[in-house]
Amino acid sequence: MNILLIRFSAMGDVCMTVPVVTAFALQHPEARFTVLSRSNFRPLYRQTPDNVIFRGVNLADYKGFWGLRRLARELAGEHYDYVVDLHDVLRTKILRTLLKFKGISVSVINKGRLDKWRLTRSFNKQKKQLPTSFQRYAAAIAKALPNTDINTLQHNAQTPQHTDIHTITRIGIAPFAKHEGKIYPLQNMMEVIKTLSERPDTQIMLFGGGKTEVEALRQWEKIFPNTTSCAGKHTLEQEMDMIKQLDVMISMDSANMHIASLLGVPVVSIWGATHRYAGFLGWQQKEEYCAEIDMPCRPCSVFGNKKCKYNDYRCMKLIKPEKVVEIVEKCLRDNAK
Repeated sequence: MNILLIRFSAMGDVCMTVPVVTAFALQHPEARFTVLSRSNFRPLYRQTPDNVIFRGVNLADYKGFWGLRRLARELAGEHYDYVVDLHDVLRTKILRTLLKFKGISVSVINKGRLDKWRLTRSFNKQKKQLPTSFQRYAAAIAKALPNTDINTLQHNAQTPQHTDIHTITRIGIAPFAKHEGKIYPLQNMMEVIKTLSERPDTQIMLFGGGKTEVEALRQWEKIFPNTTSCAGKHTLEQEMDMIKQLDVMISMDSANMHIASLLGVPVVSIWGATHRYAGFLGWQQKEEYCAEIDMPCRPCSVFGNKKCKYNDYRCMKLIKPEKVVEIVEKCLRDNAK
């Protein structure tokens, strides 16, 4: 069985495909799994089984309908038996339809959009745990492999492989996210960094991307002791090597949470406009390491991109820095090596 799996973005979502695809590949060594995604996400798939192939593309080379038609022709020539759309957006809908016309079987992820709307709507919210993205990916892939019991899939998350023996505690902090509703107020985060950077034998490592973020983290590096900014200095693969050496990562509901999770690093995640109930908590992460407060208005968004009804994202502001530090200390105690 030659299976094509499609997920182009975002980075965190592509991260979440890795342990699921790995589990299927180990359970089905006779099958071949090709993951179609953006070329720059290749390092995420660097430690998968031999029957998993990453096929990176530059989407700028396949713009519009005619570009996707050309990509579909290329893919059809690779003789896939099954296409699994793990993205279900306009681009992948067109692509999977073109491949279906060529006689290839197709399955599509059920994103649970209605349930997510019920979770985030402004009235009568149905606050309950929804299927995780991992479960949704597994259900879609299982349609191509009906002899799979998705309830017994092995857990195969990567675990940290320390290349050196260190006596200091390494704490990673990724304070940014794509949308404001997922960003812990920077002044609060600075208080967290101040407290943690004063711990004995502790190194703080800051992660982020983008010109504004890089500059902010460089300033923090100058302000706080024992603090190093890794932003804008390294490739994704190099950052992954640094992240897997961490004892804990503090992250928003963002890609860094998922990268750390993929590498087996415990994460203290901070949640505001979004909620873990939507199914995006990192692979094998614990709910007790989530910093959040219960408010009638949250979650107000699946992605954190909606304007706050109070115009202040109090769901984030009301999380005290002391609470974040308390969870970090608990996480370090629980996972002491």
